[in-house]
Amino acid sequence: MTAEKLSHWLQIAASVGVFVGLVLVYYEMRQTRDIAVLGQTVNAFNSLVERNVAEIGEKPYEAVVKACSSPDELTEEEAYILDTKFWNHLTVVLRYRRTHEIFELNLNNTWQDVATPEFRQIFETLPGRRWFESVAPNLPRDVIDAGNKVMSSMPRECTGWLSHMSDDA
Repeated sequence: MTAEKLSHWLQIAASVGVFVGLVLVYYEMRQTRDIAVLGQTVNAFNSLVERNVAEIGEKPYEAVVKACSSPDELTEEEAYILDTKFWNHLTVVLRYRRTHEIFELNLNNTWQDVATPEFRQIFETLPGRRWFESVAPNLPRDVIDAGNKVMSSMPRECTGWLSHMSDDA
């Protein structure tokens, strides 16, 4: 092999190396950006949930029990407590969805599977079902579909929260 051919092949190898390096830098920058976005998203969601829990307390049982037994007799304060509780659970659902979206996660569980318990906390009362129907037009279609799937699989009566009360009290 002549020196000229060797020089030519070395230039090609160097060019391929530079190209591969640029591709790796691109993916590293993309991963760093995704991690930063996820961190900001999680911090924003956590701040919202913490603020709401501070406002309504950690266990809004009285409002939930009344929502089960007499949903049309809720006071403004009880309705606010429930509204805040429902938003907290929906915020967690949206966080699961966003995390899966950012990282394009292909795990055994989809975000919908992980979010099912949060949807159940909303749909255990009639006011929760009504609340979801009122906010649904502003939600992404896949969130609405996931919520409707969980809601349709649940009984109409309030049994879940009453059993949570006896477990946590």
